[in-house]
Amino acid sequence: MVLDDLRERQQKATIYCPLVNRFIQQNIKYADAIDPSHPGIWAALPAAGAGPTG
Repeated sequence: MVLDDLRERQQKATIYCPLVNRFIQQNIKYADAIDPSHPGIWAALPAAGAGPTG
């Protein structure tokens, strides 16, 4: 898988694709493959127990 390859190479990804964003949200173990300086459309899930805002 591409995300595993990025981890092995110690590289990061910028997320532009909504499908990839959704995949990572459902497989949060891959969140470390996202570039924190340039995450793109990545929106991390709220902290456990944080509940909805607004």
